[in-house]
Amino acid sequence: MPIHQAIILSAALSAALCFSHPIAAADAADKPVAEAKPIKKNPNKRVCRKVKPTGSHIPTRVCLKQRDWDKIQRAAQETIRDSTSNRVGS
Repeated sequence: MPIHQAIILSAALSAALCFSHPIAAADAADKPVAEAKPIKKNPNKRVCRKVKPTGSHIPTRVCLKQRDWDKIQRAAQETIRDSTSNRVGS
């Protein structure tokens, strides 16, 4: 079998497999989506993350309490929000 016929045959079989179950897709669309539950974080739990320091490709392990990670995240979000809101006149 020539290569171009093999490619056409494999493409046709792949398409047939993809579209062979349209009823399952329609059934999935009718089902309600479960709402995500908020994750309760223990603020005193120690959480370790790998962080790449500026100017280095080697990650270091930093361990802080969850409340400290949350403070860092809020501060970063505020910095970004402040820097983008001050650019209106630029």
